[in-house]
Amino acid sequence: METKRSTTYRKTFFKNTRPAIANRYFCTYCGRLLKEKDVTVDHLYPINVAQKSRRLRKKLKRKGITDINDIQNLVPACKKCNSRKGKRMGIWILRGKLGRHKAYWIARHGIRLMAFAIIMIMLLQTLNNAEIIHF
Repeated sequence: METKRSTTYRKTFFKNTRPAIANRYFCTYCGRLLKEKDVTVDHLYPINVAQKSRRLRKKLKRKGITDINDIQNLVPACKKCNSRKGKRMGIWILRGKLGRHKAYWIARHGIRLMAFAIIMIMLLQTLNNAEIIHF
């Protein structure tokens, strides 16, 4: 298994991955929309962990990944998330797997927007009721 960082992994990512919405990519970890120039291409399974862990290399091989720079192991990330993730795995892998899917972010952002709208409506109704009582 190849576990060294390729000099062309970023190029490979953009060649094989289309933007999610209007020439923007979702950060796999936080959902922020990014222009191509702002995307840091992250190795979902970290290079240095794969280099040290025979167990991880076997797991990747079972998934059909024989090169750490395989497109299956590359995800778009914002600089903040990529920096925070570093060589961590755990919950970051789960977030990365979910965050690869455009539908996940659309649903998540939609739910947040609806929740915000409901709270605003309730707040406005409360304010209207309070004004009626005081007059």
